[in-house]
Amino acid sequence: MLRLAIPVVLAELGWMGMGVVDTIMVGPLGPHAIAASGISNSLQISLAIFGMGLLLGLDTLVSQAFGARRMDECSRWFWHGMALAGAIVPLLLGASWLMLRLVPAMGFHPDVGPAVEEYYGILLWSSAPLIFYAAFRRYLQAIHATTPVMVALVTANIINAVGNWAFIYGNLGAPKMGLPGSAAATLAARLYLAAVLLAAVFYYDARRKGGLLQVPRRIERARIWRLLQLGFPAASTVTLEVGVFAAATALTGKLSPVEAASHQIALNVAAVAFMVPLGLASAGAVRVGHAVGAKNTPRAAAAGWTAILLGMIFMVTTASLFLIAPRALIALFT
Repeated sequence: MLRLAIPVVLAELGWMGMGVVDTIMVGPLGPHAIAASGISNSLQISLAIFGMGLLLGLDTLVSQAFGARRMDECSRWFWHGMALAGAIVPLLLGASWLMLRLVPAMGFHPDVGPAVEEYYGILLWSSAPLIFYAAFRRYLQAIHATTPVMVALVTANIINAVGNWAFIYGNLGAPKMGLPGSAAATLAARLYLAAVLLAAVFYYDARRKGGLLQVPRRIERARIWRLLQLGFPAASTVTLEVGVFAAATALTGKLSPVEAASHQIALNVAAVAFMVPLGLASAGAVRVGHAVGAKNTPRAAAAGWTAILLGMIFMVTTASLFLIAPRALIALFT
């Protein structure tokens, strides 16, 4: 479990790390910048997470095909995942644009509202590469190719950090954009993420002779429906979970910039901790899928309970750290 989970957990931390890096890098601009960055990221992810959740069925279906040693089926599910991602993107961009138009009506603090509009107006375009990244990642995890996901996210965080430094403060010959520069850096990093994972998909396909370009690419309604049957309940659940936090974050925008920034820092710390059990859950889903595909019920049960136990141990440890050393965690941001 740990061999599979550690790269996945690092990948989850890397994905969440972009928002944390953004919060740290905009800190010197003032509390209003921390608040605007956090609110914008929350609004964007509250929409994007539903689209990403719809693709969670790829974990199950591809891993079962992989467990049954049916690489042709893995490839066919990949193309159906691409079709579903392609359908999600325009809907997501439309919803994001509508959200941007509603920002002035949300009653944010006068120092925060205009900054949210600037930041979110750039950030919303990163939804497209984010959805395709999610599809590529689900496929790679399901065929036990987790290393490229981890490497891509670590290097994307470096690109994001350097981009923040360049675009916010006008370094490396870049224009001094201030707060919107952080959103531009995130957009560039997410485009890089999607491109690297697409290259990894074709690299592993060539290496394992999966026939990704040889299998029929005709999209079947029954397969799309199967993806939605698995993905929609998961997407709905995770959207409600994330949506509650996004709504709370949006409400803090009505408070003073210091109070809103305080909320954002606390939420960043909590969200980083959550990425570990989320990664364990993904690894558990893949291991259970492989066991089901191999018709090994005891191994499937053992894999599921192992993931649950590891998640519980980690979160008890994390809660203890929050209680023992809160100031040290907050001092990382300001």
